[in-house]
Amino acid sequence: MTLHIVSQNNPLALKNCLAVAAADDALMFINDGVYALATHAALAKRPLIYALEEDIKARGLTLSQTVNRIHYRQFVALSCEYNPVQSWY
Repeated sequence: MTLHIVSQNNPLALKNCLAVAAADDALMFINDGVYALATHAALAKRPLIYALEEDIKARGLTLSQTVNRIHYRQFVALSCEYNPVQSWY
C-alpha cells in the first residue's frame, strides 16, 4: 500500500498519480494540493482520501464530508503506516 502525497494543484501530476494509485492506496493532499479536492469532486469518492485540516482552513475551502481531515501528528502516523510514500508535485 502506497501513500501518495499531492502537494500542488497540478492537473498533470494528479492525473499521473491517479493513473498509478491502486484501490488500497491512500491519497494525502497538503499545501496547495487541497485545491484539487475542491475542483475534482470525483476524488471524494475514493475511500482513502486525506487532507491536512490546517491547509483546508488556511485556504478557506469547504470540502466534501467524505474527505478525512487530519492534523500533522496523524499525517506522520500515515507516513509510517504506508510503504512506499510517493510525492507528487
